[in-house]
Order: sequence, then C-alpha cells, then structure tokens
Amino acid sequence: MFFSTYLYISIFIISTIQIQNSALATSYNCSIAGVKAYCQNLALRTIPNYLSQDIEQLYLQFNSIHDLQEGQFSKFSKLKYLDLSFNELKNFPTNVFKLPSLKQLLLEGNPVNCTCSLNWTTSDSNRLSLADDATCATPTQYQGLKLRDLTREKIKCDVAPRFDTSCKSQLEGEENTKFSISCCAHGYPPPNVVIYDEQGKIVINQTDRAAWTGILTYQNHQSQYMCIAQNHMGQISQNFTLHAFYGPRFITDNFLHQVALYQGYNLSYAIDCRSQANPNNVVYSWIIEKNNINQTINHQGSTYILTDIAADKAGIYRCKTCQGTNCRWRYTNITVYVPSVSIKIDDSQEGVNCSTTSCNILQKSNVKATCFIHYDQIIFEESTGVNFNWILQNQDAPFIGCNSTCQNCNCSILKDDNRAEFYIYSINVNQNGILRCQANFTVPYVPASFESEIELKITPVIIPSLQLLPINIQRDQLSVVMTCKPLYSTNVYAFDNVMPLPVNIAWIIGDSLQLTDDDNVNIRTRNSGLESSLYIENITQFETGLPVVNGVVEIKIKCVGSSSAGQSISNSYITIRDLNATVCPENEADGIIWNLTPAGYTNLKDCTAGFTGVASRYCSDNGMWQQASIDNCASPEFWKLQFQATNTASDIFTTANILEELNIITNQANDNITVAMPGNLIRSNAIMDIVLARIKDRILPDQRPLVEDNFFQSASNILAESTAKSWRRTAMTHLHHVIDNLNTFSFHLLDKSALDIAATTPNIDGRSTTAANLSNSYMTSYDETSIKLPETIFA
Repeated sequence: MFFSTYLYISIFIISTIQIQNSALATSYNCSIAGVKAYCQNLALRTIPNYLSQDIEQLYLQFNSIHDLQEGQFSKFSKLKYLDLSFNELKNFPTNVFKLPSLKQLLLEGNPVNCTCSLNWTTSDSNRLSLADDATCATPTQYQGLKLRDLTREKIKCDVAPRFDTSCKSQLEGEENTKFSISCCAHGYPPPNVVIYDEQGKIVINQTDRAAWTGILTYQNHQSQYMCIAQNHMGQISQNFTLHAFYGPRFITDNFLHQVALYQGYNLSYAIDCRSQANPNNVVYSWIIEKNNINQTINHQGSTYILTDIAADKAGIYRCKTCQGTNCRWRYTNITVYVPSVSIKIDDSQEGVNCSTTSCNILQKSNVKATCFIHYDQIIFEESTGVNFNWILQNQDAPFIGCNSTCQNCNCSILKDDNRAEFYIYSINVNQNGILRCQANFTVPYVPASFESEIELKITPVIIPSLQLLPINIQRDQLSVVMTCKPLYSTNVYAFDNVMPLPVNIAWIIGDSLQLTDDDNVNIRTRNSGLESSLYIENITQFETGLPVVNGVVEIKIKCVGSSSAGQSISNSYITIRDLNATVCPENEADGIIWNLTPAGYTNLKDCTAGFTGVASRYCSDNGMWQQASIDNCASPEFWKLQFQATNTASDIFTTANILEELNIITNQANDNITVAMPGNLIRSNAIMDIVLARIKDRILPDQRPLVEDNFFQSASNILAESTAKSWRRTAMTHLHHVIDNLNTFSFHLLDKSALDIAATTPNIDGRSTTAANLSNSYMTSYDETSIKLPETIFA
C-alpha cells in the first residue's frame, strides 16, 4: 500500500511540473501531451468531453467522479491505459470498459460494489489486466476481495456451462483394449453432464463431470458419443468418436453356408466375402473343393460370381481374407440341382386310376395330364423359360400331340408356372399307348431336352344294346309286365377287360311321357343297373285318344339307357286287341315259340337256346305267319368277336389276333352245322368288314403275313359246302358283301392283279367274274387256305 501511495504522489508531482512547463496547457486544466491526457487531481465529477479521440493514455485519478455512463469512453478507440483510481466509483455500466485497445485499467481507491454486473471482470472473454490492487468495498462478505481475482462463481453469479479442456479422454486403441470418455464442465449452478450413445440412449448422467469406459471392438469402431452440459443459463455439447484398430471382419451377416441352386432357373450366384479392417488393407484369395480335392481359383476380389449354373459348379467354395498375417476363412457349400420332368395324371377324374408308371383308364373318360419341372422331387414353380411338347404314341398313330390331328386333345402350356397340361376328352381305345412330355430349356447351358412318359391303358367301355320285346294282349287283360335288358349276354363283352357300364334306364310311353312310380306304375332295377322291369296295373289308362285299327290299339313304348359311354334305345309296342281281331296263331318255328300276334305286326323273340340276339317274324294282314328272320341270332363268340373288333385298338397286332380267332370259330362250321347258322355267317362277314376298315391304307408290306392267311382261311370257312343252306336263308346282299371284301383285300391290300386270276368257276349271280374266280387263283398260292366257292350256294 505504501508503494502504491508513493507511486501516485510521484506521478502527481511530475504531472504538476509538466503542466506548469507545457506550452499546450489549456484553461480546462487538463494537460495534453501527445497521445496522453493528464486530468488527475482536478476535482472532476465527469469525464471531460473535449479530449481528442486519439488519446492512448488517460489519467483521471484523484478526482470526484461518481458515475460512468454507458459508452463513456467509446470514442477513444485507441485508448490503451486508463487510470480511474481514487474516485467515488461504486458501480459500472455493463460495457463501459469494452474498448478495442484497452489493456490496463486502474481502479484502486474506489468504493466498488462487487455484484454480478461486473461482467468485465468475471467473464473470461471480457477480463482486463487490472494494474493495481483494487478491491471490493461492498457487500461486506466480499470486502477486500481483489477485483483481479473476482469470478462469478465466487460471488455466486449464474454462469452458463463451459467445458474444462483439462479433462482428457482415451478414444482409440487396439481391439479389446479399454476406451474412456471424460466430459467436464464448469458453471453456476453446477451443470448436469450427460453422455449419449449413437442411438440417443443415455449411458451416464452426472454433475460437473461424466466418465464412461468400455472395450474397443470392430463393432464399435467409428461409434459416436455426445456429451451435453446444461444448466438454466445454457447448454453446450461435445462429440467423441471411437477408433478401434482390428483385423479382418466379414461384413455380411446373412451369409449362407449351404446354398441350393437350380439349373435353368438360377442364372448366376454371387458369393460375398467382403470384409473390413482398420486399417483396411485386406487381400483375398479363393479355393474350391470338389471330391475332396482343392483347386485354386484365379480371383482376388471380395465377391466371386458363378455364371452358367450347371452341375459342374457344385462344390465347397472357400474365401480367405487377410490383413498381414491376421486371416479369416469363410466357406459356401454350393449344391446344384439338375432339372427333370414328370407327368402326373389327375386320377381324381372318374374312370382314371394311376400308378407311377401307368394309368388304367375307362374308355370315354376325360384325362388331364400335367407335365411339370422338378428338381430332386422338389416341384419348382418359378419360371425357368422352358418349352413343352406333348406326344401320344401308339402302334396305330405313332405321334399325336398338340400340333397334330388329335381331334379330342387340347394342350395348355403354362410357362410361368413351369408346367404344361394335356387334355384328352372322351378318350378312345385307339389312344392306348405312351403319353410323353418333352421339356426344352431355352438357356444354352442346360441339356437340350428332358422327357417323361406314362403308359395309358384304355379299358373299353360300352353301353349295352337294349332289348325290349313287344307285348300283345287281349282287351280283357289289364296288367302288363315288360323287361328292358341287354340284348346280348354278359359274356359277349368279356374281352380285353371291356366293361359294360351300368345304365340309367328311363321308360317313355307314347311320344314323350316318362313313366315314374305311382299307383299304376312300378319300376324295378336289377342286374347291377343293366336291367329294368316295368309293371303297369291298368294299361288301358294309356290308350286314351289312340286309334283302333282292325280291332287293335297300339301303344308305343321304349326304354332309354344312358351312361358316360353313351345312350341306347330300344323301341317297342304294346297291342291291345279286340276279340274279333285278325291274328296269327301261336306256333313254333326255328325252335322258337311265336305267341299269338295281331295281323300286320312283327313279333320279336329271343333267339333259340345257344344263340344270342333277337329273331323276328311278320304276321301278314290275312293272319298268315311269314318265315322267321334269324339273321341276328348268332353264337355268343361271334358277337363277342364283333364287339372286340369294334371297341379295341386298331393296331395291326390286335387286328391279326381278331382274324386268327375268326378263323378258329368259323372253321367249326365244317364240323357243326349249328355254327353255320345265318347269323354266324353274317357276323363273320361284318367282322371281316371291320378288319378291312382297320387296316386299309395303314398296313405295311412286311405286316401283310400277319393277316393274309387268316383272312383268306376265314373267307374259305364261311363259304364251305356246309354253309350253303344258311346262305340261301339270308338275303343275297350278304353273300355279295363277302365277295366285295375279298376283292378289296386282294386287289387293294395285296396288289394281286386280275390278270393272274383264271376264270374257271361259275359267276355268282352274274355279279362279278373276279370274285367268282378267286378260288382257282389261290388254289396254287394258298394250298392250305384256298377259298372254295361251292356251286350248291348258287343252285
């Protein structure tokens, strides 16, 4: 204190001397010396306003200045030194000393009131270099506190947070070493310090100082943390970034160690081996293992792309990524599935029953086949760009498919679903064979074609021809019983698994009235749906409005059988005759009892025992019976063979078997007169007619021996001497038809020239010399199968 007082007295004496000797002294008592203004000890109450703005040093000590105004010294932009010591200053405007050049300020000897408004002393950004030991005078608790040591915290002023840079963090290091984050802040009141992670989650929350530690890993490399210090005066933040030094780490988390690829669908596949390290100076190498043998792949990239996916791309692919000697391995086992094609028949369809290799199908059933691509029994539904082709192959028609003449076929190619569908509507026996599907891929690295096949075994089905015999009753008879049944016995259909389907039999009387069960009508079905009986209590209820002709009323009636195989109708009648009506009496002919029949009507009867079919006999208008027609009475084996020829596949081998059987059964005519009945001859001719239709324009030269001998032998059998009586019983057109068939077979199928035939036998009815001369022609060529035309036929 003594030194300061002595300093000020010395300055006062020197200043007085300078004023007295200075030529620049003015009447205002302030002495100006260059850039210095000496205004001390002048009892000034305010700051003189005449001073130059260029003043750099201003001496105002030992005056009576009580107050300073805001901006009091603002014009002194060059002021560096200001002495206000020993005045009456207590309070100071906020920015009064905020001058751009001011470096030293003297305030000793002033009764300073130390409050928070002294921001020019308490704020780091505004703190001046006080050149003296100025102290607080008030308030009492701060009395004697030097202004140069004054802080806002000491006088309990509210202060916004500020970070303490001496608080150190450890943010980088090798993997698996410790990191630390330290965040320190000062302020008043003491700030709340919070550290947040990247997701905004609070990891620590403390006052003044927050510290967080952890372990450095490759996962938290480059992780960001934020420290926020806050009180009611403000908020500040600071960011921290972790740096971990680590070896290679694979990037992809969804890496597949087992991968299935599908040839024809997967065009390429990328094996991703990307890795990262810090520092990121990694190198890659690849090998593939096939059959326990490792092969180096000439590739150094992080991703290896497989193209042209095929079976040869299968194997275990291994990738190695290294940072110096620090290496990691990764493998991918690639399995490549090769496509194949399969056929599936929809056996939920009625009449279709399948195994894995074949299908038993009832004739006239609808068939739906699906061809699909699969990989090792896995049905593949994604599009693979495949073209399908269907082939139906059998002996008769080698190739029938989508683009051919299959009239009852339809194809549907569904490329997007990798499948194709083939439909056969109402399948027939000629479609017995192999159904094949071909799949052709459009990509070059897939084998050109795949195919699958399934055998179609068609079981012929027929709807039996129905028989409804007429009923002739007298007027006084009221009830009627009629039976609608198959025309032929069941064993007629017993060939090649042929199946007569049950039928739904309806009864129609008159033109359109369908009969149903009521008080007058009763209908019963028997024999597995193949037979129906009709009971009418009073038939006269149905004759109303019908005309009476020659004492006879005719009521039309028919039975109609229907099934999936088609429809069969048998028309018949019921006659009600008066007592005086002309009739043919009951009698027996051809082993058949012909009951009483009205004149002008044809009666129908079952054939005699041992024969199947219906015989007919007409009663003339004068009540005389005509000769009965037994052309439709034949042995069951002849009917059976005719049905077989009609309802089985028309390939050459089946046809040859039919002709062989015909030769056998017609040969019996030479030993058994009953076999040579007209009906059997006519059935034989009908069978030969069917055979010609089956082989015409289709038989190959090397196939002729399969049918030639049996055809001529069968013809020879039915034209033997023993058949002469039966031929005379039939219409001559049947015999002519036999000759026509022989002509067709000889000249059109065997290419026999008419010039080679010698005319030695009589003509037949003057119709054809060619047919008449066949016998002699084949006598030479076919000694064992010569055709003999007995002259007794024409007698």
